[in-house]
Amino acid sequence: MKNQNKVQYPILGFLIQYPMSGYALKKQMDVSVANFMSPSFGNIYPTLNRLKEAGMIEAIPQKDARKKVIYHATEKGKSHFLTWMRGKPEDPFLAQVYFMNLISKKERAKLIQSYIEEKTSTVKHLEDLEKRYRKEMGHYAHQTLTYGKYIYTQEITFYKGMLEGENQ
Repeated sequence: MKNQNKVQYPILGFLIQYPMSGYALKKQMDVSVANFMSPSFGNIYPTLNRLKEAGMIEAIPQKDARKKVIYHATEKGKSHFLTWMRGKPEDPFLAQVYFMNLISKKERAKLIQSYIEEKTSTVKHLEDLEKRYRKEMGHYAHQTLTYGKYIYTQEITFYKGMLEGENQ
């Protein structure tokens, strides 16, 4: 399944933990991952259909008046999700952080360390740009670069603290 649809991973993560309807899934996302990902019903249901067609989830119709469907992850879906979790950090990284309870402590530490290294490289790149082009940059162009360095440095500090917690 193509990785173009980033909402597929949180959907799989939730369905690995708890079978639920599309409506319950949307409500769960609204109270949990909405600070970094806020899919609409118009995004959730097509994603559920694609995951179902790919054999990553199953849909179980309920025998009630509302004709509700409960979805749950299959072994293929769990495997696909865990491959993503154990892979490289992706944007938004917080989606992987949210589901870190589903991988081992060693895997969490590796993923966090990889993210720290990626952001450290980004800060170095921004510092190199600043050294080379500071004189040519206008004030506001420089402010955007300064902002980027600041944000990434704060992220690095945050995730280093998280990594220390994993190593205790």
